[in-house]
Amino acid sequence: MPLPAWKTGDFSSARDRNGNPVIIYDYLTTRANPNVPGTYIRDQFPGNIIPASRIHPISANVAKYWPDPNRAGEQFGQVNNFFKSGKNVTNSDIWFSRVDHVFSDKHRLFGRFGGSQSDGYLKGINDIAFPGGTIRSNPTRNAGISLTSAFSSNVLGEFRISYTRLNFNTVPVSEGFDMSTLGFPKSLADAVTYRQFPEILVQQYATGTGLAVATFGANEVGNLGVGQTGGNSKNQSPQDTWHALYHLTWVRGRHNIKVGVDLQRMKMAAFLSRNSGGQFVFDRVYTQGPNPAVTAINSGHGFASFLLGVPISGSIETTPYMYLFQRYNSAYIQDDWRLTPRLTLNLGFRYEYTSPYGEKFGAIGYFDPEAIEPQTGLKGLYKWVPPGGYHRDPQYWTPAPRVGIAYQFDPKTVIRVAAGIFNAANNGLNAAATDFGTGLFTTNAMSLGPPNPIPFTPPVGGSWSNPFAAGFVFPEKGKTTFVGQNIRVDFRDSPHAYLGNWTLSIQRQVNAETLAEVGYVGTKTTHLFWNRMENANDPLLLRQWAGNCSTSSPTRFSARFKAASARFRRSSGASCCGRSRSTSRFWRYAALTATRIITA
Repeated sequence: MPLPAWKTGDFSSARDRNGNPVIIYDYLTTRANPNVPGTYIRDQFPGNIIPASRIHPISANVAKYWPDPNRAGEQFGQVNNFFKSGKNVTNSDIWFSRVDHVFSDKHRLFGRFGGSQSDGYLKGINDIAFPGGTIRSNPTRNAGISLTSAFSSNVLGEFRISYTRLNFNTVPVSEGFDMSTLGFPKSLADAVTYRQFPEILVQQYATGTGLAVATFGANEVGNLGVGQTGGNSKNQSPQDTWHALYHLTWVRGRHNIKVGVDLQRMKMAAFLSRNSGGQFVFDRVYTQGPNPAVTAINSGHGFASFLLGVPISGSIETTPYMYLFQRYNSAYIQDDWRLTPRLTLNLGFRYEYTSPYGEKFGAIGYFDPEAIEPQTGLKGLYKWVPPGGYHRDPQYWTPAPRVGIAYQFDPKTVIRVAAGIFNAANNGLNAAATDFGTGLFTTNAMSLGPPNPIPFTPPVGGSWSNPFAAGFVFPEKGKTTFVGQNIRVDFRDSPHAYLGNWTLSIQRQVNAETLAEVGYVGTKTTHLFWNRMENANDPLLLRQWAGNCSTSSPTRFSARFKAASARFRRSSGASCCGRSRSTSRFWRYAALTATRIITA
């Protein structure tokens, strides 16, 4: 926690880990260094105290949400100086019911209904700001009916239909918090789509706009508006799945034939309020010196920059509710064919179609790298999907053949070999709107005003009284192309992932008590889903940090591509195992496995 004196601007007691005073410099005194051309210099605050007149009113209001230290702590009382304990409470109820009915010797029916209710919270720890906490509620419901029919002694069929609803819901304790009570302008509070306490991050050093990346990986003080596990957002994602299938088993001579169809309809309403109250990052840059370009452990302090009201970066995000859906249709046939008493052949074929994600009201889009952007005349254009449309082209050609052979080499040895192709879903998704691509979801990066010609200094007159001086950009569905902005998108022609699998095993009965087996398994996944960053270099960051970079290069698009098709993973493994009976009641097992994985 910040020391009480720090909240008043008095850093005379601030020390680095070596016990040296941490000097706080005034960015308003930054000027060209007459003794070293091309560099700048700034002055220390007299007495290492920020005058009360310089403490920003919003900062003074926010500082009240940091509790004072309640223990001696370490490193001169500046670290581990606060302790609070409580309980993680979870209340869970689960119920299940089932009804069985026999129509006749050939037809049987059963129905089931069940659900659960799980609610959790941190008792004695949750607070609006520190530590920011959430209340969790995860109800589930499921119901199903199954009809089994024995049409004859060798034909058996089953029909099933079921419905499952999952709901993952977390609500921050600060839900409904009005930012204007901290002193932020009403225009900012009105722009918030989901009201909660803003995230205040006070770090040693941070780079970037929007979501900051801590380069030194350490906080000056505990963060406000952030939960114990790093998140404090509204997350609501009810998911509905309708599932119907029918499969038939037919035993005829040496054939055991199975056929069936499997149909699924999946829906999800996704909402995540990430940074909807704004995120503001403060670090040492604006209060370090005397040369503001030189970093040192005893120069500048993130909390001093906070008191002055000059964040180094930040963002605010607007997140819509997403009404998503997906379809899955499949059919299969399989035949276990006993060719001879010693040889069995397994033949199978499965066709399955998994649709891309669609959005009911057309709130998502995709990226066309060949289309011409009308404002710039350059290639690369964001396009919206129509209501009920998909963000990718559907792919209907997804065959999945399988074959297996089991051969009894002699009375004590069996050889098995098999291979197959399996389709894999290209999801890698969570419940955040950003995971389904740019659309009505928007990130507005913080801007305190035009860049200051003096480096490592905030814009002239800029502060978090007006943290988004450049204004807000809110997309218009069907029209906005996000030119000049970061986007997160799919390509329409992103291929479907599939997996090839092959196996070989030899099993040997050594004696009446011992069984040995060796095997090999190989797998190759093609078109593996992955995220890739293709952002153009930020000129502001290059200007500030390029001296520390060996090389830098531009990229073709200022975009974030969500999926790519050239990724694959190959794995192979060998195993051997043995089993033997030690007594009439116990068995001994031994196994050894070696695996190799290649990803490219």
